[in-house]
Amino acid sequence: MPKPLIILDFDGTLIDCKELHQEGFRQAVLSQCPDALYSNDEVEGLPTTAKISYLQAKGIPIDNHVNHLKQLHTMEHMNEYIIYNSDLHDILNALCVEYTVSLATNGRKEFIDRALDILDLTMFHSVYTPDDAPSKPDTFMFEQCMNEANVTYSETIIVEDSPMGIQCAISTGAKVVTVSCQSDTIEYLETLLP
Repeated sequence: MPKPLIILDFDGTLIDCKELHQEGFRQAVLSQCPDALYSNDEVEGLPTTAKISYLQAKGIPIDNHVNHLKQLHTMEHMNEYIIYNSDLHDILNALCVEYTVSLATNGRKEFIDRALDILDLTMFHSVYTPDDAPSKPDTFMFEQCMNEANVTYSETIIVEDSPMGIQCAISTGAKVVTVSCQSDTIEYLETLLP
């Protein structure tokens, strides 16, 4: 019989570097349009390409090169935000005895791989990024994690933080746990330990 599945988002759940991504995106936008005005809340949780489209629709004259500039900024500054956490590491490893643990994130593969190395998190059964699958709000990443773990939505817990990610997770029918930061995630995961 397969083990129940836990699917984790990454930023805002396992790490707290929204500020890094927000600053990287803002710097990239401002490099093309110094007068651009928008709030972080307007674009929170969207993939970078969707953020660009949203701002273009608002009349902000930027192009898709913003995505590349944002990625350069986040890769250059990620070590300032991502720090190894022994509690997180140990809890996730302990959970693997009773659960299959997977990762589904809108973060880019290069960033996620490097961050997982920093965090020494190697226990994930599946890792899905927009480089592998359609990004959230499409449910594909969640569904693939369930398929690979050979479980249904009723045997799945999805841990999310952004409104868009939460709505996407809810639409799968799985149990959804809402967190707002790494410490919330650790606190919740501790309740699952045997």
